[in-house]
Amino acid sequence: MRATLTQDGAGKYTIIFGYGGCVSKLLDHDNAYTDKFAGPFNKEETDRVLQTVLWGISDNANIGENFPTRWNVNQAGTFENIHAEIVSFNLVKNSLLEVYSVNGNQWYGKLTEAYKGSKRVSQYTRYTCEADGVLSIRTITRVPRITVQGAQQDHFTAYIEHWSAFKNNTKSGGFNAVARRATAAGVPNWWYSTEHNDHSNGALPDYPNLPLSDPNQDGYVFAFNASDASSHMVAAMVFGKKQVTRKGSKLSGNAVINFKHWLLPTKNPGIGILPGIYAYDALPGTLIDFEYKLILRPASGPEFMQQVTHAVDQVITPRIYEPSEVVPDDLINIRKNLNKIIDNAWGGLPSKAYWEDKGVLHKRMGLFD
Repeated sequence: MRATLTQDGAGKYTIIFGYGGCVSKLLDHDNAYTDKFAGPFNKEETDRVLQTVLWGISDNANIGENFPTRWNVNQAGTFENIHAEIVSFNLVKNSLLEVYSVNGNQWYGKLTEAYKGSKRVSQYTRYTCEADGVLSIRTITRVPRITVQGAQQDHFTAYIEHWSAFKNNTKSGGFNAVARRATAAGVPNWWYSTEHNDHSNGALPDYPNLPLSDPNQDGYVFAFNASDASSHMVAAMVFGKKQVTRKGSKLSGNAVINFKHWLLPTKNPGIGILPGIYAYDALPGTLIDFEYKLILRPASGPEFMQQVTHAVDQVITPRIYEPSEVVPDDLINIRKNLNKIIDNAWGGLPSKAYWEDKGVLHKRMGLFD
């Protein structure tokens, strides 16, 4: 399953959907259809993709003291390449795809026993192909009830991250810098380097947890080639400048932008631009609603920046909905469907069935009300 993003009516980029409804490849037409995502760490197809990642970061969601031991479920699957499942997807129209997916496997299989009994994570993802190389992605993720070493948890602090993995390899047309701000002409003037360039604002920070509502945030970040942004491909993630809203004075959340950069020992270095939301003391059945836009252009310039800055005001405000809270009309059926997947223990189909068997695809469309 794939979609083509256009610019001025011509196809420029192809995105290929993968396991759990993630975006597994980003192909650049002008550069021999090379993939602009970083290659795998260990031949897996579940990591270096565009997807959501849900972590438990409170003490009652971690059997140890470090991040590798936390409760952790990814949209696409596991480190051992066990694929997530697609429950249903619906091509509403040529430019709009809706996906329901489910996964209950821990990212690291060795933690399966420690978190045995945890409910699965159900998710709704809406992809909208907009004009001139823009992909709008909205995710609504249901927080599950988790079990830690046999003990059910009434709540835990969840962190949902919108993971990306852009290729950090300038020799093959990749990226080596990340801009937090640029002039109207598209010239980065607040940016980080993956090569410790003295002309940047230093090295790309690892998980700085910068609030989206901070006055220093401009609502977007883009990956580029520091040698000349005006002559190389740029990839922007636009997430807006609004802080997450949540009902109730005693409850809180935090919408942030994070970064991740990996070089050695992997042979496929990459750059992660990672908008995320912390939902503190989230109850089972809590919904986390987030939207961002991926904007792709062959080069930075005034037109690119106009598109990016316009999109900043177009994304929805991030939102956390409590299990008993009344949701907007457009989310009523989505919530029902996400609950049905868990309450009725509905399984999905292996993702490959969708890409290889049109009959199965046809039968699974319109599964929900």
